[in-house]
Amino acid sequence: MVQRDSRIVFIDFGSCGVYTSRERNIWRQFSYYHEQEDVGRMVQSAVALLEPLPPIDIDELSKRLENLFWENLNAFKSKYTQWWERTSARVWIKYMELAREYDAPLALNTLRMIRSTLMYETVAARLFGRVDAFKEHRKYLKTAGKASRRRVRKRVQNFMFKGPSPDDYRSFEQLLDMGNRTMYLAQRWLDQPPFHFSMMVDKFVYAVSVMLRTMITFVFFTLGAAFLVLGSHLVRPGPSGHTIWSACQEVLSWWPYQLLVGFNLFLSIRKIMMRLFDKDVRTNSTGLT
Repeated sequence: MVQRDSRIVFIDFGSCGVYTSRERNIWRQFSYYHEQEDVGRMVQSAVALLEPLPPIDIDELSKRLENLFWENLNAFKSKYTQWWERTSARVWIKYMELAREYDAPLALNTLRMIRSTLMYETVAARLFGRVDAFKEHRKYLKTAGKASRRRVRKRVQNFMFKGPSPDDYRSFEQLLDMGNRTMYLAQRWLDQPPFHFSMMVDKFVYAVSVMLRTMITFVFFTLGAAFLVLGSHLVRPGPSGHTIWSACQEVLSWWPYQLLVGFNLFLSIRKIMMRLFDKDVRTNSTGLT
């Protein structure tokens, strides 16, 4: 309701929800990137709200969201837009249409947020056509930041001058437990690393040797074919004018030879890939795997 002194009063809280920490952070990031006009990050935040995603074309969905957000930013910045164009109604309606088109699930909290946003933004824009919802959100974040700063200062002062509270001891105990767990995982990783560098070196040496053999074979056959071409030109009557380099260029221009070289290169790469993805097998001192 709008009272006579232009105060907006909320009278119905029948449809309410509770954000998770992840959802709250995503919405904060979305508003921040809107302020920075970073459409790429806005798209990432909008896609994160749809996770877990079904098998879809992420690039196509991101491109369509990017176009949608650019249109919204231009509408907010323009001085000639209507009041309804300065709300996020079109953005969220189109966002829900895209989610339905790609069979991407929308969380109940996201639907409630979109519904409430459409309601209060529409009312605010009808009362004041130049209102900027994102600017008002930045004011709220600034006030919330000041309140957080006061709480942190108060807790630090209490810790320094009144001593730690029981909650501080419990937090300190949790921090120590996390440190011990981290040290254990680090020690385990060092004792049994997921990548065995000796075997990786062996695979690298194998890949280099295969490529060297392929290059030597290529050079050998190219020079051999070039000498044959050069010899055929020399036995012909008349001046030849051919050199070994021109003969090599002529050999390389033959499509059957190019096909042969390409096939040989394909086989070499296949050998290397099979060796790289081969399962590592270690042996102990008794020779057992």
